[in-house]
Amino acid sequence: MELIKAKDDHIWKMEQDNLRLKSDLQTIRQCESDLRKQMETFRNEEKMFQSSIASYQQDIEHLQKKLQNYLQAKQQDRQTIQKLEKQLDDEKKRSKQSIEMQAASEKKAKQAEENAARQIAMATASAAAAANTRSSTMGCTDNCRIRQRDFEMELANLRKELLSKDEQLRMKELVSPDSFLFKEMVIIIF
Repeated sequence: MELIKAKDDHIWKMEQDNLRLKSDLQTIRQCESDLRKQMETFRNEEKMFQSSIASYQQDIEHLQKKLQNYLQAKQQDRQTIQKLEKQLDDEKKRSKQSIEMQAASEKKAKQAEENAARQIAMATASAAAAANTRSSTMGCTDNCRIRQRDFEMELANLRKELLSKDEQLRMKELVSPDSFLFKEMVIIIF
């Protein structure tokens, strides 16, 4: 009987081991299934990440190209600004020289006008003196008449020259630094 009891115990232990092993096997299979699902999820995520990485790399390359284009444009703008500043400085120098030359020219014209006025005054005085001499001598010799005619011609020429100088002076005053027209032109240039 003890042999039967030992046999029954042994069978019962084997059945318990069998049940435990079946349960372990089912647990292992469930774990395997879960691990396979996780691996599949990880593979899918890896593909998504690789796709995202490729997209980010393209974005980075695109941004680097944009940055390079921006830097080139900025460099070109700097060069253009430097060129324009140089042109502006040159234009200012030319304008200043032009104004100085114009002022000098106006000064010369004024001096010429004053000289012409002095010559006219002298010629008028000479003509008056000649007229006084003529009236005092009661007659004029041929020589005196020739001199009188020369003075009158010189007086007429000096008057024409004075009118011409006056006209030139008026024209220069229109473009002088103090005139409204000149200020308009300077504003347009600068």
